[in-house]
Amino acid sequence: MSLRSRRAAVLAAALSLLVVPVARAAAPWADPQPLSGGYLATWRESGGLAFSTAPAQLGFTQGGTGFAVVGRSAGGLGSTRFAGSRGGFGAVTASTFRSVVPEHLATFGRSGVYLAGALASPSAQQTANGGPLSVAVVRGNVTGDFPTRQTLAQGYLPKKGVLADPGAATATALASNATGVAAVTVSIPVVGRTRVIGYRSRLFVRWRGQSLFRRVLDYGKQTVGSSPSALAINPTGDILLAWDDRTSVHARLITAGGKIATEQRLGLGGSAYLGPSFTRIVASIDSTRRMLVAWLAQRAGSSGNAGGPGIVAASVASPGKPFGSQITLESGLKQGDRALISGTAIQAAILRDRGVVTWDGWQGSTRVVRTADLVGGRAQGARLLSTAGVSSWLQGLAVGPRGGTVAVWSAEGQGLLAAARAGGTSNWDGTETVAPGADTTGMTDALVAGSPVSGDTLVLASAPVPMSGVPTPGPIPAFSIRRPGS
Repeated sequence: MSLRSRRAAVLAAALSLLVVPVARAAAPWADPQPLSGGYLATWRESGGLAFSTAPAQLGFTQGGTGFAVVGRSAGGLGSTRFAGSRGGFGAVTASTFRSVVPEHLATFGRSGVYLAGALASPSAQQTANGGPLSVAVVRGNVTGDFPTRQTLAQGYLPKKGVLADPGAATATALASNATGVAAVTVSIPVVGRTRVIGYRSRLFVRWRGQSLFRRVLDYGKQTVGSSPSALAINPTGDILLAWDDRTSVHARLITAGGKIATEQRLGLGGSAYLGPSFTRIVASIDSTRRMLVAWLAQRAGSSGNAGGPGIVAASVASPGKPFGSQITLESGLKQGDRALISGTAIQAAILRDRGVVTWDGWQGSTRVVRTADLVGGRAQGARLLSTAGVSSWLQGLAVGPRGGTVAVWSAEGQGLLAAARAGGTSNWDGTETVAPGADTTGMTDALVAGSPVSGDTLVLASAPVPMSGVPTPGPIPAFSIRRPGS
């Protein structure tokens, strides 16, 4: 089922939870804490009730401060900090983020924040109906102050009288390290005589001590639409760039000294960039230059149909070595109508003694969540995390400072669930209930982050949607739940 179809099925039902408290989580998860003054999703009156989501983001700084971008109940967007002492978020502070729509978040230092996304300023380039065409990045801190904005790329707006569609520039990935080295990838329209004829990808980097992002290289081949990319930066400032050009997945290393290594083909690709809420490729690099790229390759037509190659795969590199051959984790993904895998489809991380990948796959006609370890260039310990026969969707993967790992997913009729394992172990513990949803068909997408200091896992989610009643206009209650680090 496509994202649009799934949400229509789940959210077309009545919402009656605006005054109903969220059910208690089960140990070791703390009690849910309401997100006062903020929301992730809302019902709006627009010629009838319409469901919409806020461009929400969640992360922890290297100093251990939780930070979230959410919609404000009073209107517009805002930010809020996580107060670990009371187990919840503080008041939501209004912000326009200097007219940047936050589509990607990365943190640095004890309190620094980068946000990248479309530039929605009235003075910026826009379509006739107000759609943004340019991409910008803002730099600020967890207090909600974002004083610096830089426009990275502009889209294409046809001249008056030219019968052609506009083409927007799009931020496809963002990453930073503790010292403030940051990188962002942007998909930019290529214009022929009178219209957009394709898109190219460009990497911008802000090195330590520099005030601006600077163009480093154009990469990949020109494609019909935007292509998904992934970025990771290690503590010394080495940048791992990976992308899917619709045919193959590739990677390049840009060293902290600015040297651009040879491009490597990692394996079979096939995904398009479908938006910031669709995770198709992820990357990780540690201080020794161990590298991991994992991806889900699934073509999607204009009707939402999914097709070949239909695989989940990964490739790893040891320090000073090139990437190894493609490790296929799942193949033969379901094809046809309503088979497009949406949302946070894949997550991965490098641990002390292995890599770990979690992903959305299919078990017959049921969408499920799986995981596997990568050791010595091979997959080990592949297993089903979600319950067999229950439609489930991956929401996120959190890794603590000691290697503890927590995977979070939503399950039809069951709410938010999780599984955890301690660092240095290969066995996952039993399923944990993060937030029950016994009388629901699902929940809106959740946000998941792990603290690099305490090892806490933080989940930010909306209340579940029941299958009865009449939707009430206004924000859907949101809440945060914390799992103490182990």
